[in-house]
Order: sequence, then structure tokens, then C-alpha cells
Amino acid sequence: MLDEEEAKRKQEKRELIEQIMYIKTEGPSGWEKIKELQLKVLELDPFDTRSMWDLARIAKKQKNYKDLKRWQTKVLEFEPDNIPAMFDLIKVAQLEKDWEEVKRLANRISELQPNNPKIYNIIRDANRNQLESDMQAFQQESPTHESETSAGMSEFYHEDRIFIKDRRIAELRHQLYSGDIKIEDLADLTEKFKDTLEGRLFIAELCDYFQQPKLALQALKGYQKEHQEDISEKDTKAIKQAFELIRSKKKILSNHKWLKVYSERTKPDGKDVER
Repeated sequence: MLDEEEAKRKQEKRELIEQIMYIKTEGPSGWEKIKELQLKVLELDPFDTRSMWDLARIAKKQKNYKDLKRWQTKVLEFEPDNIPAMFDLIKVAQLEKDWEEVKRLANRISELQPNNPKIYNIIRDANRNQLESDMQAFQQESPTHESETSAGMSEFYHEDRIFIKDRRIAELRHQLYSGDIKIEDLADLTEKFKDTLEGRLFIAELCDYFQQPKLALQALKGYQKEHQEDISEKDTKAIKQAFELIRSKKKILSNHKWLKVYSERTKPDGKDVER
């Protein structure tokens, strides 16, 4: 009995697919009918990703981004490495101004296609847009800083000069949040700044910015291990705050939160920090 029912479903599915293939020749005028038939296919076979993909394609052509998101999300449930589906979801996330989702998807694609330069442009632009959103949120939360915000990026980060001893790092932070540092620069910067805690904090910040939390934690844990005999209370507190920031899912105003981490080491207590 079960075999007969399965055979019947397969036959119905074949007939529906034949109708769909024929209607596709009609162009846009047949889209609504195709959608209707593809939904019937999915009733017969809920795992048919080809039908999901067709529904996503039509949604994209119709600029129905709600349905595009729905169907490409379903595609990824069954095909988690489907790069075209991820690119479609990046488009939707960009329209929704969900920059964290854009970066999450882009970083996943970069794992599958590490030599795809388009991905790093997407991440760079998402970081820039996230920064603009953060600046607007900061302005709303702190109206007294309105003139500072409108004055531009360099003024917005003028406190770097107070809290960061290494002027190279202060300047590179400006470049980072302006989108001028790329993920491929990470290896060279890691080698350049690995010898001091302030440098390790900057490496961790870079990794956090590019959504590489494991590398960020590794940089700081390595410093803890290397200096476990002489690490100061201030340094310990700064590293603890950095850990919390890296593990946090709320990245809004992360540039300011990282600055607070640096400031933990430069608060006046009668001693200056040299490491």
C-alpha cells in the first residue's frame, strides 16, 4: 500500500514538473502559475530544493524580498554550502540594513571561496554601513556629541590619542573603521604588533571586526600564557573586557567599546603602562 502511495506521489510530481517546464516558456506571464504548481510539488515532496530555488528565482525577479528570504533560507537548510542562495540572502540583509547578517553570510562564503575578492568588498561595505549606524545611534544616545559626530571620522576617534600609547595603532584604528584595512592585511598586522599587549588587543580588535572570534581569543590567550608571571591587574582587567566584547553578539558601537578596553590600561593610578 505504501509503495502504491509513493508511486502515485512520484507520478503526480512528474506531471507537475512537466507542466512547470512548459509554462516556463511563457516567460513572466506564467510566473504566478509556476508558483502555484511549485507549492504543490513541495506538498508532495517537502525536500525538493529545486522547487524552492524556482520560487526564490521568481521572488527575486518580482522583487518580492520577503519570499526570496523565505525560500533561500529553506534552500540553505538542505544545502548549507549553496553560495548563490547566500548571495541572495546577503542582498536581502543589505536591504534590511542587517549588517551583522551580511557579514555572517559573507564570512561563510569566504570560508568556501577564500579567493573571491567580491566577498571582502561586501564585508568592508557592511562594516562602513554598520559604523554609520553606530554613529547615528551614538548621536541619539549622547546629543552632546552631535558636533563631534558631524565633524567626521577623525574627530569621532580623537580619544584614541589619549588612551592608546602606540600612535601607529591609533592611526590604524582610523583606517580600520574607515574600511581601508582588508582581511588579507590581518597576517601582516598580526606579525607587526604581536610583541606587546596593546598590539595583541589591536590584533584581537581586528579579528573581531572581521568576525574571526577564534583568532581574536587566541591572540589574547597567547599573551596571557607568555606573560603569566608578570601580567598586571590592569592588563588582566583589559583582557577580561576584551574577552567579553569578542563573545558578545551585540556589536553596536563596538569601536567605542574597544576603546574602553584600551583605556583600562591607561587609567591614572600613579603608574604608567609600558607593555
